[in-house]
Amino acid sequence: MVSVLLVDDDPGLLEITRIYLEKNKEMKIDTAPSAAEALEKIKIAPYDVIVSDYDMPVMTGIEFLKAIRSSGDLTPFIIFTGKGQEKVAMDAINNGADFYLIRAGDPKNEFISLTHKIRKAIERRQAEIAIKESEERLRKLLYSLPSGVLVFDAETHVIVQANPAALLLMGAKEEDIVGKPCFGLVCPTEEHQCPITDLGQKFDSIERMLLRKDGTGIPVLKSVARTMLGHRPVLVESFIDLTEQKKVERELHESREKYRTLVEEIHDMIWLIDAKDYVKYVSPRSFTLLGYHPDEMIGQLSSEFISSEDTNYVRNIFAKNFTEHKELHMIETRTRRKDGQIIVLESSAIPYYAKNGTMLGYRGVSRDITEIKKSEEVQALLAAIVTSSDDAVISEDLQHKITTWNRGAARIYGYSREEMIGTDSHKIIPEEEKGPLYTVIDQVIKGEHVEHFNTFRIRNDGGHVEISLSLSPIFDNRGHIIGIATIARDLTKQRETEMALLAYITETAIRLKNPVELIGDRLSDIREQVVAGDVTPDELQLQLQLQIKNTEQIVSNLRELNAAISTGFTTIPEAYRNYLKR
Repeated sequence: MVSVLLVDDDPGLLEITRIYLEKNKEMKIDTAPSAAEALEKIKIAPYDVIVSDYDMPVMTGIEFLKAIRSSGDLTPFIIFTGKGQEKVAMDAINNGADFYLIRAGDPKNEFISLTHKIRKAIERRQAEIAIKESEERLRKLLYSLPSGVLVFDAETHVIVQANPAALLLMGAKEEDIVGKPCFGLVCPTEEHQCPITDLGQKFDSIERMLLRKDGTGIPVLKSVARTMLGHRPVLVESFIDLTEQKKVERELHESREKYRTLVEEIHDMIWLIDAKDYVKYVSPRSFTLLGYHPDEMIGQLSSEFISSEDTNYVRNIFAKNFTEHKELHMIETRTRRKDGQIIVLESSAIPYYAKNGTMLGYRGVSRDITEIKKSEEVQALLAAIVTSSDDAVISEDLQHKITTWNRGAARIYGYSREEMIGTDSHKIIPEEEKGPLYTVIDQVIKGEHVEHFNTFRIRNDGGHVEISLSLSPIFDNRGHIIGIATIARDLTKQRETEMALLAYITETAIRLKNPVELIGDRLSDIREQVVAGDVTPDELQLQLQLQIKNTEQIVSNLRELNAAISTGFTTIPEAYRNYLKR
């Protein structure tokens, strides 16, 4: 993500520029209405690029640039102004501006040009940093090498650098040789007779004479290579004093020590077995991997450390490849540690031979891949779950190109995997649903998870299908968001069930309406009889009991109906089901 600071006293231009640049997802835009405020922002956090107007009150863009450069800040700086003057442009460039752009044409083209200049400024700055880092690495390398090293300009033969070892061998100080031609100073060759540049010879570990400051010469083993120092072609000459035998012996010892350290400290286990499968050597890493010290393994059959499930498999592979003198490549074996734990080792080996050509055994290396195998198993399980899911599980990159499409997606939307991989996900999104979706995608790109919101998608037959959609960001191994994963559940059956339930309830209400109204009418008649005194207490009791019996029958019918609805519709929402069970 590229951080850009926009500085302009015109709020409208500042906002328009910010909006346009933020269309590029690679850029993060910050703004400041004045140079003074921008300087305060820079103190808090650095930016990759600064884009500033020129004509601003209190402090102009050039003065702002001078203030930044005077502090040693080399952040790429672009003047983006509507007032183009040749003098201003020259001042900007002379004071360290990377680009000077004039807003005087089509705004779209201007912003395209600004975006391009921002990228170019960053690339230029990165290139400068890379060159400096390269030069610094070379300097450190030269100063750390035990052999003498001189760097010459390939065209002028002027000595550019000399490491301490070279100065020591030559008996000189840096000012005695750096900046001077090498002819007669380092080697006895005359000008225009350089063996490398003039005569086309190659120096690769060739014994030559190296001149010392006192005029004497010492034999050296010299090598010369052509390379580039920034944009400058140079010759790198390295040499070793052959008279210092002890130094050679020390370097040989150091080389052996490095090899021993490499073998002992490498995370993989190095081993040697003979033709009969006996362990002849194993590196100390055996204790970390298997819990055995090397002396506990040497002299034992290597197959004794293999899990019993894989013993015959390993013996057969060993015997077959040994007979054919073949290498062993990435053989996976379940191996038992000293504590009884089973781990998975991946081993590769090459044959080694006696001087007479007889194959003596194998030299090999083994690494622990237990966690890798577990990860592969988890990934395989997840892949199986996604493949078999009835829901549509889809992933897409940040350009909305579909990268995975499971069988659930094919069933819901009617498109096959082959039809959809690599296509734009907007293909199945109705136009009226795109606006809300963009808002949700912005949340996901920020790292948020969005769960269960209802929307519509377009099927292969042109029809719309209602879905419940969840979205999650996809991260790479560095934690960067590289795509979006979506899970969609088809709501068609749920909606059909809800409609059927509603129709069922409506029909039931209609059927119950008449009996309830009849009971109501009869109760009204009874009340009028009571008011008029036309009914005896016994008659009243009898009529009321009859209406109570009718009411109880209706309640009983409703309960039976509720039970039938509750058990007959498996997709009734839980809230409805609980209500029906009351």
